[in-house]
Amino acid sequence: MSKETTAEYRFANHKEWKEAMQEAPSPKWIKNRDLSGSKSSSYIPIGVQEALADLFFREFDIVDTQIEVNGNQILAQVKINVLPDYPHAEHRTISGVAARVMTKAGNSLEYGARSAKNAAKSEALTDFSNIFGRNLNRDFANDFSYSKAKKTDPPKQTTEQKPQQTTEQTSKDKNLNQRNDATAKTA
Repeated sequence: MSKETTAEYRFANHKEWKEAMQEAPSPKWIKNRDLSGSKSSSYIPIGVQEALADLFFREFDIVDTQIEVNGNQILAQVKINVLPDYPHAEHRTISGVAARVMTKAGNSLEYGARSAKNAAKSEALTDFSNIFGRNLNRDFANDFSYSKAKKTDPPKQTTEQKPQQTTEQTSKDKNLNQRNDATAKTA
């Protein structure tokens, strides 16, 4: 006897998965960090992004990590293979790059390397879709959720009526079109 195995998917198809990826992140996930001066930057912490990755991907595997020290900075690059969680999905590769400044502390390299790797992983996810925070710190009102705008916006109805053309206008238009046709044939 053969046993049938059935796989359960979080999303029914690519369209459903893509629409969920276009959603704006929940405001309770968003954190702010102060930058120089009076500026700040919004972000989604890596822990939240990893939890979201568990929801959206059947597989999430870091396949390549490169870390190098350049002066007083630690540079990290990661490549991640992901498999979206819908039937017949194909593997995708996403990548991210980040840098962290080394301090004079004795364990700066140890903690800085991990921090740079997590920042690179966060960058890869952030660039991938809106649910991971791609459109934070941008001035877009609808967060690129155009497919939803098309579904929910009712068709616009206008009550304007075009003015009726007089016979004189119609004959002028016909003469103009004939002149344009004649010019096109001679050119």
